[in-house]
Amino acid sequence: MKLPYEDWECFQAGLYRANYDEWTRGIEQSAELLRSDGLYEAMKHVAENWSCSANHYFTKNAGAWVPWLGHAACCFEFGVPNWVTKKAWHVLTMDEQCRANAVAHQVYSEWKIESEVYNGQGVLI
Repeated sequence: MKLPYEDWECFQAGLYRANYDEWTRGIEQSAELLRSDGLYEAMKHVAENWSCSANHYFTKNAGAWVPWLGHAACCFEFGVPNWVTKKAWHVLTMDEQCRANAVAHQVYSEWKIESEVYNGQGVLI
């Protein structure tokens, strides 16, 4: 029997794996992405290319989509699991964290307007 999360692109990409050999390098890469202007594009790639994962996290996990989107963007870009991105998050300043969260909110708002599971006004169909 196939479990629902096995269809999530983020799961298939290794977002939840426990081991990762290059974690020190991954923390540095993830922190750099989270504080960079490229974060928006990385998050947009996740929202557009990982539709099964995005549909799940953006509609069924109130609030959990904010960290997921950051974790998924780092996984999408560098193949790092979520625990590496969690470590990178603590390297950021409070201002950098607030900026990354604002980018996540922007991408989520755009996704809601463009998504087939919403009616373009943020209301689930």
